[in-house]
Amino acid sequence: MLRSAQVAVVVAALAAFGLSIFAYKVIGLHFPLLPEKTTDYWDIEAKISFEGRGDAARIKIARVQDTAYQAVLQESYLTPSGFGVRKTRVSGETDKFAAFERRRLGTRAILFYRAVLVDLDSSDRRAGDKPEAVSDYDAAARDAAARTEQTPFLFALDEIIDDAENKSATQQGFLEQLILISADAEDPRIQALRAGGPPRIDEPARRLSVILNAADVPARRVEGLLLEDNARDVPVRRWVDVWFNNRWRPLDPETGEWMDPAQLAPLSTGDRPLVQYSGVNDVYVSYAVARRPQDAITEALRRADAQAPLLAALSLRSLPQHTQQVFEVILLIPVGALIIAVFRQLVGLPSFGTFMPVLIALSFRETSLLRGLVLFVGIVLLGLGLRSYFNRLQLLVVPRLSAMLTIVTLLMACLALIGAALEAPVGLSVSLFPLVIITMTIERMSLVWDEYGAKEALVQGAGSLVAAIVGYFIISNDFVEHYAFTFPELLLVVLAALIGLGRYNGYKLSEYFRFRSLADGA
Repeated sequence: MLRSAQVAVVVAALAAFGLSIFAYKVIGLHFPLLPEKTTDYWDIEAKISFEGRGDAARIKIARVQDTAYQAVLQESYLTPSGFGVRKTRVSGETDKFAAFERRRLGTRAILFYRAVLVDLDSSDRRAGDKPEAVSDYDAAARDAAARTEQTPFLFALDEIIDDAENKSATQQGFLEQLILISADAEDPRIQALRAGGPPRIDEPARRLSVILNAADVPARRVEGLLLEDNARDVPVRRWVDVWFNNRWRPLDPETGEWMDPAQLAPLSTGDRPLVQYSGVNDVYVSYAVARRPQDAITEALRRADAQAPLLAALSLRSLPQHTQQVFEVILLIPVGALIIAVFRQLVGLPSFGTFMPVLIALSFRETSLLRGLVLFVGIVLLGLGLRSYFNRLQLLVVPRLSAMLTIVTLLMACLALIGAALEAPVGLSVSLFPLVIITMTIERMSLVWDEYGAKEALVQGAGSLVAAIVGYFIISNDFVEHYAFTFPELLLVVLAALIGLGRYNGYKLSEYFRFRSLADGA
């Protein structure tokens, strides 16, 4: 009785503490209760890692640019001790850079650059500055115009421009013809450009900008990022800005299609590299992009800085972007564990442990539910067949598990290759669909099969899948994701519920159906 009272006190204290913080954040700091799907804020983060050589180290990285559709709201830098940061700008151009410097560095270091972009309202947007001259945007066109002798490169340019003019009657048609010709790598004129043109003319964006500038169409090569929701290791994209209809319009040089300027974050124009460095080796840069409901949360965090600095400092949104995206997944695991605990303690649904159904549910978020079910069932069935063969060989436990791990790895690799060949990517995530969990599931199911029969093994396997499917629908809900990351203090309520469930020893729902015949007989 005393122990039950202690549990009740702990449960009540945890729930009250978590709900008190939640209520203060909502009522006092105005944190949003609803997930806002159409946000105006983008977090862009560059992670730069490198190895020092014991000399003076200098890293210069392109910063996010303002555009006609977005403005940089704020920029921040996270550096190890001893590094200085300077903001620089190329004279007369729009490119902006951040220079990280240190007098001497002999170890490996990691730097972070972070920018917050805000979408501009239609009333605040502008077309951009009209270029004064074509030669301002491409050195290759300027060099070609200054040459008087007729070379294969200049001859090919003239042929391309004449052909595009003959096949078009409007400026738009002329532009489309130039784009079409530039994208055709088999065209003899394009091959002549590649043979005698400036360096890196093979790159589609550079080649198209050269052709357009030679045709008196202002264009510039741009490197930047595609704004995607919660993406890590975002690849750098190259496109061409074309001055058309009195405004800059981004164009995909490989497909010839216009791109949405509101979904692009330019970093650098022309041929200037995104990263320049000296005194270091093994420089690697990765970008992360996230779209968040920051219009309300940003204001709430600013208010928290003034009213509750400790609470603001403990916010997960103060972490680097890469770390935030990891915790967005980690914080869903206790929620999934609560779901499994409810199924086990109150419903009586059999399953293979607690964590395996949770991890399967998380993996379904990456692979989609139907594809994840097919993959999981297929791998487990194949593994069971091979596991039964190992029984005949009478292998010891550790070698047998290692052999199963190897087989599961090969099966997943084969499925990935088959999916790629059929142009249907499997989308397996090693972190969310662990090889060890699948291997242990096969081993556990085989042991149950041997000891209790096929029926019990299939019942527990089916129960695990049912729990994983229900968990998938819950943890994939936008509201659950929003509450778990924005209000992590609610995990104290989840903890209180789990402790309370731990003391429940009453009837399970399945037992009412199981013993119904006894009640009817009485």
